[in-house]
Amino acid sequence: MLISVLWELLAEKQVQQLRAGNSSGHLFEDFTVQTVYTACHRFGTLKTFPPRYTLKLPTVSGLSYQIDVVVREGSSNYHLIECKFKQSASVEELYAFNAKLLDYALGAQSRGHKTRLRGYFLTTSEVSDNFHQYALAWGITLIAPGCIPPAEHMLSKVKPDTPLHSQLTRLVEKTSGAQPFESVARACEIGKLLVEWRACYQRWKQDGYGI
Repeated sequence: MLISVLWELLAEKQVQQLRAGNSSGHLFEDFTVQTVYTACHRFGTLKTFPPRYTLKLPTVSGLSYQIDVVVREGSSNYHLIECKFKQSASVEELYAFNAKLLDYALGAQSRGHKTRLRGYFLTTSEVSDNFHQYALAWGITLIAPGCIPPAEHMLSKVKPDTPLHSQLTRLVEKTSGAQPFESVARACEIGKLLVEWRACYQRWKQDGYGI
């Protein structure tokens, strides 16, 4: 649900107006939080925190980080969303976000906590193939204009009991780990996963889901 909300958020009229008006990143973050909150309000297990929330969870470094959007699912599952409202995003920003995720994830693991994390990188700028490759390797959901839709979003739109549904289900199982380091794939597998992902997307569009 959350992935589809974030994917469809980029097409929202208000986001387009923010981009046209050269608004600040804080307004984009605030709008993202409000959109997520509205969508999550129907689910009692989902809690949205205020924008730019400092997440007080254990880390290896002992530091706490400000996260643009935080959603908690149940008592120990966290969805951390990095928002980049700009004309051009740098892949180094994705590296920096992943460093925060790993600090939290390894901090929880070292203490035997059951905290689970998932990262999302949401940007209003188009991104290069390097973004796709790095995000896929580390289990970060990438959401940007012109990029391939997340496999879970495509799966949510497809009719069950179809070959495409089965194909996307397998792809989701391969690409969506709950912890950053659980999704790390060997370098030789990343290229194959990208090819499979793009093939699913082409089939998804051909079947009329991408209209």
